Formats: sequence, C-alpha cells, structure tokens
Amino acid sequence: MTRAEELLAELCERSFLSLWSYPSPYKDQGRKSLLADGKELCDLLVIFDNHVVIFSSKECAYKSNDNAILNWTRWYRSAVADSVKQLYGAEHWLRTQPHKVYLDKTCQHRLPVPLPTDVDMRVHRIAVAHGASQACYDAHGGTGALLIDSRIIGSAHSSSEAVPFAIGQINPEKGFVHVLDDTTLFTVLQSLDTISDFINYLHKKEELFQRPNFAVLASGEDDLLAYYLRNIDKQIDQHYFPVKEGSKGLGLRKGFWDDFINSPQFQRKREADRVSYSWDKLIEHVWERTRKKRMKIPQEQWQEESILRLLAKESRINRRFLSKAFIEVIKRSMYEQRSVRVIEPIRDDRKAYVFMLLREQDDLSESYYKIRQEMLQAYCLVVKYLFYNQVDYIVGIAAEGGGYDVITTYDFVVRFGGSWEEGEKEQAEYFHQNGFLQEMRRTHWEEKEYPSE
Repeated sequence: MTRAEELLAELCERSFLSLWSYPSPYKDQGRKSLLADGKELCDLLVIFDNHVVIFSSKECAYKSNDNAILNWTRWYRSAVADSVKQLYGAEHWLRTQPHKVYLDKTCQHRLPVPLPTDVDMRVHRIAVAHGASQACYDAHGGTGALLIDSRIIGSAHSSSEAVPFAIGQINPEKGFVHVLDDTTLFTVLQSLDTISDFINYLHKKEELFQRPNFAVLASGEDDLLAYYLRNIDKQIDQHYFPVKEGSKGLGLRKGFWDDFINSPQFQRKREADRVSYSWDKLIEHVWERTRKKRMKIPQEQWQEESILRLLAKESRINRRFLSKAFIEVIKRSMYEQRSVRVIEPIRDDRKAYVFMLLREQDDLSESYYKIRQEMLQAYCLVVKYLFYNQVDYIVGIAAEGGGYDVITTYDFVVRFGGSWEEGEKEQAEYFHQNGFLQEMRRTHWEEKEYPSE
C-alpha cells in the first residue's frame, strides 16, 4: 500500500476496529489463470449492517505555476476524478458480484462477512485527495481544507472556469461522493470515532446536499462538521443540519470549526467523554480475545463476535452513559457481595444490558466462574422476560466484585429477543419468582452531550 493508503487503513481501524474495515480488497475481474493476480477493488472497504463505505485514496503533488486554474484542474483530475472513477467501479462490482470480493490479490480468501443485497445496500463513497492542503492554505488560509460549494456540479470542477480548491457535487446522477483531504480526513475520523457516529454524519450530509434547489457553502469540511456537531435534534436526540423553513441554502463562515473546538461547550464535552473510553477498552478486551480464538474456532462459533458488534455499535454519547453505569456497579461491588444493574433500551435501540459483579469467596473458588456465568445467564433471561416487547438483544457483562483492582476476567452473554426457545419462558419465570430482579428499582439518568457545567 502507498503511505496514503496505510494512513487511511490505520485511522479507520483505530476508529471502527478491523472488524468492519478491510484495506485493499480485490476482485477477480480479468483474472485468466490461478497464478494471475486480481485487481484492487478500492483502498478501503467498511461494512456495517446494510451500510457500505467505499474509500479511494490518491496522493498527488500540487504543482505551482502562474496558471492557477491549470494547476487546479490537473490536480483535480489525478487526485479526485480518478478516485471517483474507482469508487463508482467498486460500487458496481459490489452490487453485481458481491460473492467475488477477496482479501488478497491472489483471490484465495473471500470477504469474511456477507454484503447487503443490492436492494438493501446503502453505499457511501469517499474520495480522499492528498497533496493540495498547503496550496489551499496559501490561497485561502483557514485550516487548508478544500472549500465546499454544492453549486459546482460535474465537469465544472475541471473546466476553464473552475474555481480552484472548491468541491461541489461530483456526479449527482451516479451518487453523492464525499471528498476529504489531508486536513479533514483526520478531523472527521477523530471527531466521529465510532462507526455509528461516522455513518450518521455521512447520511445526514448526503441528505443535506440532495435537497432540491438548495446550496451548501462552507470554507471546509471541518466547518460543516462543526455545524453538524453543535446542533442536536431534540425530538430524536441526534445531530443534524438545521435549515430554516423556506431557506435556499446554508452558508458557513470561515473559522466555524476553530470557534467550535475552542468553545466552553466543546471543552466540557471533551472532558465528559473521557469516561466513555472505558467502553472502548472493554471492546478492545473482547476484540483481542476474539482474534486469539480465530486460530482455533470456526467463525460461526465465535460468541464474542456478536457481542463485539453490539458493544461497538454504541455511539460516543451512549458509551459515556454505559461507562458511568458500569463504573457505578464496580464501586458498589466494594461493599456488596453481588452488584447488578440493568440498563433498559436507550432511546429506540431495543438493546438492554445487564452488568453484574460477583465477589469470589474462598469456599466457592473452584466453582466461582461457573456460578458467575450461570447467574449472568439467569439475569439476562429475566430481563428478556420483563422487557420482552422492548428488546431485541440482551447483553450481559460480568466480572469480579470488590473494586477495580480485583477485576481480571469478564464473562459475556448475548440473548436474543423476539421469540422463546422451548422451556425458556418458564425458566425465566422461575428465576424471577426466586429472587432475580424481583425488587428492581428503576431510576432515570439523563446524559447531556454538552454538559451545562
């Protein structure tokens, strides 16, 4: 891989885990013999539920001479237009030949996860264009990010009347393309460092640009991102791009991003988010255990794989809430033999959590882990019984009680809602009647993304 491709793969794996990121996948198009190599499909492929994110990354030096438009159009064709061509080609292949995508150039190892069907597939195309940031900064200042002007469409990007360093809609008829550069690649992936937050941003941005008779103007992707992050739709509790009714456009002044990250609200958010990375460490623990099991156990038998996906789907704000709840149970376990907390579905997520910490006693040392696992299973089963119409998944996490210093192992359980297996409901009723969550106390805990103090 080129340095630009390595950087892209590293950033995405750090944000989304390699569970969803596949650097430099291949297709067997034109491969005439078993000894021949396949063709690179794209620079990075990310698969998350029915969302497929295709990255194409190009690094091209920006030449400087007296003809500014010529400099721009040459760079644009090499760094952006060529990437876009690869993106559309990769999308066509994924939709028509989903079973012919490989991890290696010899086309021996197929993609380990199924792609969504053509009807269900939601494709997001991202061209990463390196090499123009310094020239853009010299011309316009700011952060060196490419300008955004949605009124520029198709061939207007590279015509004799092109606006240097400005990106609009590359080819609306074939699908929207996000264009990131040296500056904004880092900004976007570091600010949206969970797969759910990243996908939501792409989706909302695409909707914004596809509004009919509507112009989007910004001095860079970072300013657009800042506008998105600072606005929350309170009805659905999600970030969005607010637009006044009847408005014909959205214009963002230069420096919007700098003002945002230097604001007291952002500083309080960043401080509040620190605790959320405890959830990331828990994911890393499961991920390491899953990777070790790969060598010994077939993929269809990985219990951790389904757990890992459920944990990693949580947004940053959800991770903050869940981390606080788990830490609270750890602290309580210093004074209680058994500490349990049930997290009901957050918003419309239809996923419940059971956190349980159990102290180890000397007379139970040999059977402690078996008992802990069985108790966690029982708690998850009772939660399924109590919230049957509200949950699709129940995730159970157990560890040693007694405080942070004693935790060395975890148990994980996933139960699926929607139907009862034979005897399961009766078992859940039995556990509940015999003390499991019989006196469950319900509390309300509100988590604001931007704390007021």
